Amino acid sequence: MKIKSIQFGNFGCYKGIHDPILFSTDSQKNVTVILGANKSGKTTLVQAFLWCLYGSYAQRDTVINSEVKHEMQLSSFREVFVEIVLVHAGREYAIRRSQRFSKSNERVRGADISLKVNYKEVNGEQQAIDLADCQDTVNNILPQELSDYFFYEGERFVDISKKDVATAVKGALNPKTLGGALNWAGVALDTGMGIYDNIQAGTRTQKIVSDAVVDAGIGVGTIWASTAAGAALGSIVPGPGNVVGAVGGFVVGGIIYLATDVIQINGKSASDWMKEGAGWVADKVVEGASWVGDKISDGWNSFTSWLGF
Repeated sequence: MKIKSIQFGNFGCYKGIHDPILFSTDSQKNVTVILGANKSGKTTLVQAFLWCLYGSYAQRDTVINSEVKHEMQLSSFREVFVEIVLVHAGREYAIRRSQRFSKSNERVRGADISLKVNYKEVNGEQQAIDLADCQDTVNNILPQELSDYFFYEGERFVDISKKDVATAVKGALNPKTLGGALNWAGVALDTGMGIYDNIQAGTRTQKIVSDAVVDAGIGVGTIWASTAAGAALGSIVPGPGNVVGAVGGFVVGGIIYLATDVIQINGKSASDWMKEGAGWVADKVVEGASWVGDKISDGWNSFTSWLGF
């Protein structure tokens, strides 16, 4: 797919009908750079692509330019449109999404959004795609699921998509998904092996429980951190983001493993020290509970003796 041009009218911050922006399709010089100050419309340009192709728009308000909307007179009409011309599989397509706005009773309302797709025959004649098939045609050219890798907003370098990270972490910890089930199986296996080793060594019960809690916590924490790091790295690298994210997540997981299980301080790893601390806390809890139980028992015995039982 090669994008040849985009044109818009009254869309977002762009007031009026603008000349098409032409993109290079030269096989040797195929990069087009668009520069602009902050708030000059670079992000709106990306949103224009997404709205034209898929009908999605990030802003809460309507797509119509705010000045055009404000200047509309009663019973007047204005059209918002974005048209993209591209070449796919050797055929040139013109994709145009539009919406008509009217003003009545001091309110501006938008009509239904229209999508039209035409393609050019070899002889130059224009042919229209059936309206019912227009969106499917667009999705066949570029599926919406892949659009983030083509139409990328620069703000994500500053504010890495929280949705990407949250979605990735939820998927990694969701036992209903294959990846999540495998992750939980790994945590369960590692924790179970630790429990087995402690039982074989005759370890006291509270130490077995506290060690299992530490092992499970480290396992889940490693999954969360490596997945979040992978999603964050992948979200800021368009195109090969999945590969970068996978490698980044693997590296982060390896670093956590080194920090918790390999590197030693005074002959013990970080996980060993955490288990020692958790075991100490567990012992104190058991001792405290035992002390409370003894005091309650002593109090009950004293009370029943006073009653003469």
